Amino acid sequence: MSSVAASVGTEGGARVIDGLDQPARRWSMLVIILGLIVSVLDGTIVNLALPGIARELNASASQSIWVVNAYQIAILVMLLPLASLGDLVGYRRVYLVGMAVFTLSSAAATFANSLTTLIAARAFQGLGAAGIMSVNAALVRLTYPSSQLGKGMAINSLVVATSSVAGPSVAAAILSVASWPWLFAINVPLGIVTFALGMKALPFNRVAPAAGLRFSPIDVTLNVLMFSLVFLGVDRLGVREGGVEAGGPPLSAWLTLLAGVAVGFVYLRR
Repeated sequence: MSSVAASVGTEGGARVIDGLDQPARRWSMLVIILGLIVSVLDGTIVNLALPGIARELNASASQSIWVVNAYQIAILVMLLPLASLGDLVGYRRVYLVGMAVFTLSSAAATFANSLTTLIAARAFQGLGAAGIMSVNAALVRLTYPSSQLGKGMAINSLVVATSSVAGPSVAAAILSVASWPWLFAINVPLGIVTFALGMKALPFNRVAPAAGLRFSPIDVTLNVLMFSLVFLGVDRLGVREGGVEAGGPPLSAWLTLLAGVAVGFVYLRR
């Protein structure tokens, strides 16, 4: 199981690696697919368990929905920064660190005894999933030769679509024989296996500082603020205090959304 180049040419005197040979390509794709499956599944797998989670952790329905929101927001705000980080430090490294964070936070979610702890664990799960998702297409590009890149991307898209649809069914199957913590516990052995395989199978990419390529903490902060405020604003637009008859959504929802748009304008102008 070694990352051997499928074909090697030269470009300006530098060696150009075009994909992996078999069977290294299969092992690399297996790692990429396993990471995508667990990260996409966890976006929807918890939905069926929310009533049970709220009941067991003494939370309201509106509070328990943050078990889902925390995961989604973390992915949303960190995808772009981690993709940029992958260009600077290597896609393999970002993927493996993301898988490690995802696995450890899944273990934390398994043993969470309060809603606050569970939400925090889910936020870190989302951070790990963002690391996995942000570089998976780049890893596919390194895994397949350019002549077969379309096939690799098609497999990638198929896995994402299938995992997204399968989430509720997988959750129902697990909840029929076990309690909700097992929705997270199942990620731990899968994450360990995927990390171990990834250490051996994922391809390296040459990391060289490109002109204008940088990782700016200010840009990351603005990106996080922009998406967080927009997400929270849109989320609150759906909340009508006292019910639909009470009128429109609260003013704070519009202010939050407008603040997100303003931060986004500053971010794009930088």
